[in-house]
Amino acid sequence: MKSKPPATIRDGVAQTDTNGAQAGHRKTILLILIALSLANTWLFVAFRYVPFGDYPSHLLKANIIRHYQDPSLDYAEHFTINKIPTPNILNDYVTAAVSTVLPIHIAGKLVVALAVFGLPLAVWFWIDSVADGKGHWALWALWGYGRRFFLKET
Repeated sequence: MKSKPPATIRDGVAQTDTNGAQAGHRKTILLILIALSLANTWLFVAFRYVPFGDYPSHLLKANIIRHYQDPSLDYAEHFTINKIPTPNILNDYVTAAVSTVLPIHIAGKLVVALAVFGLPLAVWFWIDSVADGKGHWALWALWGYGRRFFLKET
């Protein structure tokens, strides 16, 4: 078996193979992004209240979805579950599903934590797949959504 030469000729100029260095750079960026995402997630779950103004409303909607058919709570008489997808409804359904195993307030924090942790990683995977070697731009995703909760804007 022949091994691939370390350099190739392209447009009359010798090009060296940098796949190993690029893979190391990608891994470093990913590890930094994971560490910063974990730190950012801690800010959302370490405190008693999640810093969303409508968070109690989401917990209520998840509780209604979870116990909709329970006759002792009588939710079916007072509420109608909309079958048409609306913004943020996936959060309510996932929280309702997780609340079958965990208490509703812990289920809500877990879903928020997964979303906060997963967004920068999703941005990294997307950027890295469409623009090879530009995954470091995903670090801006951390700043973009975290700043509105923790920095006072004037």
